[in-house]
Amino acid sequence: MGAYYQEYTSNVHRGVHELSEKATAAYEGARGTVQKFLN
Repeated sequence: MGAYYQEYTSNVHRGVHELSEKATAAYEGARGTVQKFLN
């Protein structure tokens, strides 16, 4: 959680700049991890 506030301080799915793209990729990666855990 701390890494998000230090490195990815941007909204997901909201921008075309580098920080937004990194935040979106991290968010989608986390969703995939949770999906694998639940299935």
